[in-house]
Amino acid sequence: MLTVHFKTHDGGHYLCAEGGGGGPIVANRTIPRQWETFLLIDMVIDPNGAPLLSGANAVMQVYNGMFISAEGGGAVNGNRTVALSWETFQVVHANQSSDPIVNGDQVALRTVRGNYITAENGGGGKVDATRTKIGPWETFTVEVVQVNPQTGPDAKLKQFIALPAFDMPNADWTTLEQSTPVAQIVVSSFDDATAQRVTQAKNAGLTFLGYTNTLSGNRPINDVKTDINNWYNLARIDGIFLDEGPDPLVQTTVNIQTYYGDLHNYVKNQSSKGGTRVMLNASGILNGTFPQIETYEWVMQTTDIALLWEQTAAVYFNQFRMPRWSTKYPPQRIAHTVHNCVQNDLAGVVAWSKQHRAGYVYVFDGSSNAYNHLPSYWQLELSKL
Repeated sequence: MLTVHFKTHDGGHYLCAEGGGGGPIVANRTIPRQWETFLLIDMVIDPNGAPLLSGANAVMQVYNGMFISAEGGGAVNGNRTVALSWETFQVVHANQSSDPIVNGDQVALRTVRGNYITAENGGGGKVDATRTKIGPWETFTVEVVQVNPQTGPDAKLKQFIALPAFDMPNADWTTLEQSTPVAQIVVSSFDDATAQRVTQAKNAGLTFLGYTNTLSGNRPINDVKTDINNWYNLARIDGIFLDEGPDPLVQTTVNIQTYYGDLHNYVKNQSSKGGTRVMLNASGILNGTFPQIETYEWVMQTTDIALLWEQTAAVYFNQFRMPRWSTKYPPQRIAHTVHNCVQNDLAGVVAWSKQHRAGYVYVFDGSSNAYNHLPSYWQLELSKL
């Protein structure tokens, strides 16, 4: 996994995703900034720092999280939300060497149809994928911005763990309570909680959030408020976690924005009984199309922390996307949960979360319906943050 600029043959221009993504790829910029920066993700080698080899299949992610695609007719755009065959490129040394790709190398980008990405006239204008052989216009100099996000500028981002803990063994709770301050937020179900559990967690320095489900706005709001009342009657919790938040694919009979705004205000009015932090699982908005998810910025007005990602590690690497508006907010307001992650992928997931400015992250070795233990690599995870 490399963060790169691609300089064209004329030596004075760079590939650029217009608008940061969503439109054509051009080669008319003379200074590399965000729109001229691409994440080159190896589809075969584990992305935990291993080198990108010449000939490897890779996808290229643009600034807004979309992927570069070589269209059937030869057009090259940065507008795909999922990386499939048209979004997969073979990265090869222009001199046919099999060595790893490093800073300063000259490479060509071969499409699934066997054509090569071309900067017409060697740079300065149009980009397409119509040539069948590597020539000067099909040759790009790789400028590596960041070989491994763990050692680059994003490594300075201070991250914390926000994790769900449902029916977790006492031994794991003890370990969790000994893992502060890196482990900072714990979410627990009412059935699994006791006043003593809440007190112990808080005394250890954890922020304790009580869990309730909203069914994407389809659960009667008064039932959710009853759950909230029960939590504050149980103990002085630090706030509420609202699960199964808004989802463009789920039909509701209520005004969804009003629904979550009302719940947010309801929690904020409990200050005499405890903390009032709100964390909303808004990861469901990513089920929509890219234009749809850009209309959901309102969720940030209904929560203190937005869980914007809850998916498997495989999807995290290969189909990751994030609304453009997420970059407007500080990392402390963004959380990612990545499950079904093996230990060998842990470093890559953490690096990826730093790259995308998640202030809170949790990497889990089980599935999303079994947050009932700490991952087997817990201590290693703590050390990565």
